Amino acid sequence: MKKNEFYNELWKKEWKTLPKTGPSVRTRYRTILNLFKKYNLHGRIIDVGCGDGTLLSLLPKNSDNELYGFDISNEVIEHAKKRGSISKLFVGDLTKSETLPKEKFDVVICSDVLEHIRDHRCAVRNISKIVKKRGELVISVPHSMKYWTKHDDFSGHYTRFERPEFEKELEMNGFRIIESFTWGFPIYAIYYFFLKKVNPPKVMSESKSSFKRLISNILYQLFRIDDLFRTNRGRKLFILAMKFE
Repeated sequence: MKKNEFYNELWKKEWKTLPKTGPSVRTRYRTILNLFKKYNLHGRIIDVGCGDGTLLSLLPKNSDNELYGFDISNEVIEHAKKRGSISKLFVGDLTKSETLPKEKFDVVICSDVLEHIRDHRCAVRNISKIVKKRGELVISVPHSMKYWTKHDDFSGHYTRFERPEFEKELEMNGFRIIESFTWGFPIYAIYYFFLKKVNPPKVMSESKSSFKRLISNILYQLFRIDDLFRTNRGRKLFILAMKFE
């Protein structure tokens, strides 16, 4: 199955409601939005791997921001088109530079995308080409292979990232690390322990169950406790980097 077809199927089924209800996804978005606020990130912004555009829709809607989206799944781009705040959407592959936008951006978001790409180093090189000099790159990826589970297999992951090696890779592509931290300890670590025992489709599938939504909302609030801890035991790695070359 081709990559775009694989992710089309995931967005049709398992990932359909995750951006709105999944406590992990919502926490990831919240953490990225906090970085935007902390560093006053604005300008021409593109989310590479934008999915249905949920994260872009959460960014401030003002004259300082011009929003763009990019994704390999034409299926999900059709959903993103329904969001009026996004200026332009692209369908393409991060490992194929000819499919990327020709313009450069003040801020590039790459949120839980690189782990889905076999040659993620090629993707990082291509991403670096669309970031303006002194522009910012906001990245989130799963942290550390020691936390690999069947959920990684199901979601089409090729790797989880080790913090020192990934920071060095970004620096080799002209970036300077502004902030880097892992998130997801201790509350998410406990949740993760039980989550890995459950079949992925059961966790990710669309559900109209009010009970499941209640539990998701409770978990989302509990995960805020992990914002207070910065250890190397987190399950998610967040990096803000600035392009200097």
